[in-house]
Amino acid sequence: MNFDSGIKKEKILCIIDGAHVPAHIKLDISKLDPDVYVGACHKWMCSPKGVSFLYVKKNIQNRIDPLVISWGYDAEEPSHSQFLDYHQWQGTKDLSAYLTIPFTINFLEENKWDLIAKQCREINLWAKDEVNKLLNNKSPASRITTFFPSLFNCLTYVDFLDRPPRGFFFHPQGSS
Repeated sequence: MNFDSGIKKEKILCIIDGAHVPAHIKLDISKLDPDVYVGACHKWMCSPKGVSFLYVKKNIQNRIDPLVISWGYDAEEPSHSQFLDYHQWQGTKDLSAYLTIPFTINFLEENKWDLIAKQCREINLWAKDEVNKLLNNKSPASRITTFFPSLFNCLTYVDFLDRPPRGFFFHPQGSS
């Protein structure tokens, strides 16, 4: 999937907040082809909290600045990229969590995380259908879950909110 058909022709900037995608849904940024993509590694990748990444196409990097430009603004030894200089080091933030990424990727590959994630999605979809059977309720968006199974959580919440069962306590967990 890429966005050439509509928004690219209209020269609309494509910014994707893909916080939950890495290691949850197969991600290929080059195929997706956004202008800007932000992903969180601490969610499904199991990295330390706060580890995330920012992808910006080279042709617009000169237009994207962080809120605070710290050490890289007037770098003593500038890198090949002003974009990296401006974004790479933010003040006194401890960067050690980011150093876990190569180990995290290796762990996910060694433990066949793509297979585990697929099995989890299948179990979650099965559970959603079972709950809806118990409630005599068909998801108002069950056709959508066929194409976008990662949306099952939101759709299950809709099912519960449409007709909560008697005596059934439902407390959705917030995500962070």
